[in-house]
Amino acid sequence: MTQKTRNILFTVTTLLFLIFAPTVVFYSQGYRFDFDNFEIVQTGAFYFYVTPREAKISITKKDQLVIEKETSFFFGTSYIENLIPQKYRVVVSKDGYHSWEKNLDVNPKKVTEANNITLLPKDLGFVVIEENVLDFSNGVVTLDDSTYSISGDIEDLPEESIIDEDVLAYMISGKEVITLTKDGFIKKGSGVMKMKPLEIVEGVEYKLYYLNSIVVRADDDFYFLNKDLEYELLFSSPNDPILSPDKNKLAYFNSNEIKVLFLSDLEQVFLTRVSKKIKDLYWLNSHYLIFNVSGEIKSIEIDNRDKVNTVDLEYIDHESIYFNQKNKKLYILSNNQLMESRKMVP
Repeated sequence: MTQKTRNILFTVTTLLFLIFAPTVVFYSQGYRFDFDNFEIVQTGAFYFYVTPREAKISITKKDQLVIEKETSFFFGTSYIENLIPQKYRVVVSKDGYHSWEKNLDVNPKKVTEANNITLLPKDLGFVVIEENVLDFSNGVVTLDDSTYSISGDIEDLPEESIIDEDVLAYMISGKEVITLTKDGFIKKGSGVMKMKPLEIVEGVEYKLYYLNSIVVRADDDFYFLNKDLEYELLFSSPNDPILSPDKNKLAYFNSNEIKVLFLSDLEQVFLTRVSKKIKDLYWLNSHYLIFNVSGEIKSIEIDNRDKVNTVDLEYIDHESIYFNQKNKKLYILSNNQLMESRKMVP
């Protein structure tokens, strides 16, 4: 090989190195060329956590499949990286389960998380477990000669001597009786809670709840203690609010709407409005709710990015439903028969 040939090879090799080395470095740092906008961009990623495991994740843009991947067998997670920043259509599915769909944005150098996805079974496998049921409300079964609770939880009432004439409302938290007095103070045992007194209105019915803190209900108005130690009206509802299993959220509803209150910052999130009357509402887990309207049983997520996923689970002519957090099964009363589903969530 002549010196001239060597020089040419060296020059070509050097030029190739100078061209491709930065490209490799940029690629390794997550840079890609966006052919839609003809520019170099830094990529982002998706992180998913799905129940049940081994669910299929399909990511598309403009109806073209970008990537398809399954969540892991052991953890139910999936990390999908090197995505051009834009909006993607995400579908999570598994045979025998209702799918989950949402439009989600990917941003440069950031991970978009969808880590609370629960796919619910299409077949709930209802079986009759009790005949001739007279009434079924909040998990309490009333028969002709007996009454019992599905969950086994029976609330003990305090002795009448504890509830004196000065008490407007009371509740039990552990072994402690908490009362609301007529002068607007809350007592825990024999001590008075540090707070500004609640303005008491004659003729109003009061009730106490422990929902991560002591909540006062005045007719249909719910008051929470704020940072100034003063009870502040946050929402109104004719129904009792329901505390999530992780004790960080409250779900509440009226005839046609469902909302969630995040207790960490008291942010209220609207979930859905329906044309028919909502009768019962329960948490499935800390990220999904189940409710019934006119024979339909539905579930709804609390992730309000894009559209909120609502699933029609079953249509059975029924009077009431109850979801048992202990065994994760749904119970319905239909034509005086109490029916039990298969386990719905882990």
